[in-house]
Amino acid sequence: MSFNKSIALAYHYGPFKGMTVHTELEVMQSPAGGRKLPSHGSKVDARPIEPPPVIRVRYFEVKADGREAEIRDYARFGLDDGGAIVHAVLYRLNEPINPHPDGLQPIFIDSATRMAAYTSDECTTLTHGGLFQSALELEWRGETILVCPFGSLSVREEGNFVLCFRAFQLPTDGATGSPINSEAWSDSFEIFSSKSAKALSPSSELTNAIAGLTPQIHQRNGTRAMKRADFS
Repeated sequence: MSFNKSIALAYHYGPFKGMTVHTELEVMQSPAGGRKLPSHGSKVDARPIEPPPVIRVRYFEVKADGREAEIRDYARFGLDDGGAIVHAVLYRLNEPINPHPDGLQPIFIDSATRMAAYTSDECTTLTHGGLFQSALELEWRGETILVCPFGSLSVREEGNFVLCFRAFQLPTDGATGSPINSEAWSDSFEIFSSKSAKALSPSSELTNAIAGLTPQIHQRNGTRAMKRADFS
């Protein structure tokens, strides 16, 4: 169970000036797992989680009568040029604590394992790679959509984790702050030691479609077993 959020904001500044808009995030592709990221002296052996997380970003204008219309003219509002940004936050999953000594409620519960994440389980410092991604235009199954692919994220410790993705509003009033206006959660995934990690599967259709848009995403046409040189 995840608690996705989306709020509508009235914009008084920036490209959405005079509009009320709400943002929705959809996790199109969640990571299934990965190998623990080791460090060899000053050289970091990057081992991104697989498959790369891909987040779709959608904007809807809220009309005066409550009706909503999706905004698809991305260039007009600069959404395809740095105007749409998503941030990834890592949480460790543990057995739920009931009742929690601090009175906390889970912010994420994995439907399969029932493991939970609390606000105190945030551990983004364990990651390596890009945590902020600007949206890219992708031609996908007959339509043009905005996606934020996270192709370089690795995790430094073994365990079970989940990613929370958060979209930041475009400026509403000229202020420098950027409140969160939408968030969505990945499926849970496991980070293994190098020696017990699984072989890498072929790239998904979605990964292959994005590979030509960013150097962070790499295509893999067949299952690849790990070589001894990969071990830490």
